[in-house]
Amino acid sequence: MESGLYWLSTQDMPWLLVIDNADDADFDYARYFPLGAKGHILVTSRNPDCKVHATIGFEEFANLEEEDSITLLLRSAIVGDLHDLNARATARPIVQALGCLPLALIQAGASIRQNICSLEDYLNVFNSYKRKLFLNGVQQGQGSYRHTIFTTFEVSYNKIRSFTTDEAKEAIEILHVMAFLHFDQIPGALFEKAWEGFVSHRKLVTLSGVADRITQIPGDLVTLSSGYGGWFTMLAEGRLPRIFSQTENSWDKLRFRKAIHLLRSYSLILQNVDLGSYSMHPMVQFWARERLQGKAQKIWGNIA
Repeated sequence: MESGLYWLSTQDMPWLLVIDNADDADFDYARYFPLGAKGHILVTSRNPDCKVHATIGFEEFANLEEEDSITLLLRSAIVGDLHDLNARATARPIVQALGCLPLALIQAGASIRQNICSLEDYLNVFNSYKRKLFLNGVQQGQGSYRHTIFTTFEVSYNKIRSFTTDEAKEAIEILHVMAFLHFDQIPGALFEKAWEGFVSHRKLVTLSGVADRITQIPGDLVTLSSGYGGWFTMLAEGRLPRIFSQTENSWDKLRFRKAIHLLRSYSLILQNVDLGSYSMHPMVQFWARERLQGKAQKIWGNIA
């Protein structure tokens, strides 16, 4: 690496360096930047914090445009005429359901191409067998991108879990709650108001004897150590997220924002600064729900 950086820094001709998939929030990608003023560097990343490196600007891409999404779906499904109006009309509700997410469109096209379903009945199959469809590996046509849409998000999830810090555990629990709210414009104040309600009504009851048993339920129910005191309400079958267990006199905004920042760093949620709210891509939210087993879904749904 050092040799490559030195070579680029000594060039007289202009050069372009592309740093692709710079997604690791723990790595400083600036160490890949050669010295000198002859070159340009293009960084692609799912981590919004990487825009700190920008000197002439950055562009955030959320989804494909709808017409481009239709073309991508039809091309992945090997539909002969990409301009056929009937085919494009049939594809339109599919791309809308998938939120114009490219990887989801590629997987949908692969399911059609592999005769798992047709373009016409894809939505019916999708609504009935979402989880199975998106666990289906694409063998041809995915290029060097080896992940399915589920495993793509799972990589980010597992990276956060690997930190084993309190903020990482709280981030995972906040993600579980958001999975059962509307995916768009979730107010940050919603969590603060919930905490205030728990404190003011004194409805938190510790049931330590049940807490350890809860952690044995199959599925990713909670990411808490067995030593954590369980919190219950009459409305929830499981423990409340630990972010609500704080006993300070006021809501700890920094604690909440540090957990949120982890989710943002791995593109699992988006922040709407002007509105003080957070959003999830509908396919990210679908994954966040479906990765939980039935009992866990019921508990986190009740908590939400």
